[in-house]
Amino acid sequence: MVTFHHIDDGHTKVMLQLDDKPDGLVEKAGEALGVVGHEVNGDLERFKTFI
Repeated sequence: MVTFHHIDDGHTKVMLQLDDKPDGLVEKAGEALGVVGHEVNGDLERFKTFI
C-alpha cells in the first residue's frame, strides 16, 4: 500500500507498506540478506528523482 501525506506546499511524505512472502531457497536467502529492502529503497529513490 502506498500513501501520500501532505506536509506543506513543498513537501509530501510517501509511505510504502510491502508484504513479501518469499518462496523457495533463493528467495528466502535474498530476504535474509536484505536484497528486497535494498531493491525497494532504490526504486523509491528513483521515484523521488523522477517526481
